[in-house]
Amino acid sequence: MLLLARGTRFQAFASRPLQEGRNYLLQVRSIGERILLSVVEGDTAERTSAVRLWATGRAARAELGSLLRSLAGAAEDNRLTEPIRNALAALKNRLPGLVFRAPAKDGFQWMMRQLRDSGLFLESRAARQLQEGGEAPFQSLASSDLKGILLSLKSLLIGKEVDSPRAAELAQQVDQALHVVETDQLLNLSSLKDGLGWFWFIPGLRKEGFQGGEAFLRKPGANDEALNLSLSLDFTRLGHMEISVSLNRSVVGLRILTEDQARAEMVQHHLDELRSGLADAGLQTGTVVCRKKQEDDPEWAPFLEFEKTANAVDIVM
Repeated sequence: MLLLARGTRFQAFASRPLQEGRNYLLQVRSIGERILLSVVEGDTAERTSAVRLWATGRAARAELGSLLRSLAGAAEDNRLTEPIRNALAALKNRLPGLVFRAPAKDGFQWMMRQLRDSGLFLESRAARQLQEGGEAPFQSLASSDLKGILLSLKSLLIGKEVDSPRAAELAQQVDQALHVVETDQLLNLSSLKDGLGWFWFIPGLRKEGFQGGEAFLRKPGANDEALNLSLSLDFTRLGHMEISVSLNRSVVGLRILTEDQARAEMVQHHLDELRSGLADAGLQTGTVVCRKKQEDDPEWAPFLEFEKTANAVDIVM
């Protein structure tokens, strides 16, 4: 098999079958001129590390947009009870703010709203409302926050008065979506505990131009003056793009990596529009680089460039 680790390719021989699409935790040992990778299960700390939670959750995150669209499509299903249809309608109404459609004129503002309503902050938002004297915070968030909507749906679908194959099918989809949200909540708790930063997933739909994306906002160090945001985005037509954004006071620097030169040139033709949009937002454009990604460019891995995870390597087989 062929291994890819931080842009370097290796030839490898496997003594046991490895399942395609599965993530493994590997122990690395050096034996003479060879490197031996042994599959291990890992202890509890390893299973809940930010690196592991990010890597093992990628396949499930990729399906989140389709799951939400499928659930929202059931809002008109007359086989379901009215309370269930109302909860599904709330999800359908929120879908434009949760699943990205490209192109979008207010992409950055949309992303900030999506982050707020992504479900990552449900408990903290409810606690804040309680501290401010709000009543029934979870009830109000059940129509706006993704996790709140999913929890409300789950309670309705597994109720004693509901007993149908259709409800069971929807309950399974709700559990899958909740698993994605709650895994990313745990991921961020681990990441913040280690002083790394915030991670969130941006759902998309292939048919509507955007398949999905990942965003990582690095926690600034004591001497850092700039904020650093890195994005891994998958577009239907533009393909895979990796974007690094640095914001130092009001100056924005960008590095955009595309799959091939033709796509890089296409993006370059629209950089003036990007600069104009940043200027409208009161920001100055600093250094902007747009080019084809090279073989020696590291793979996009948000947690692997920090001191506490320096010994971790993302290996693609």
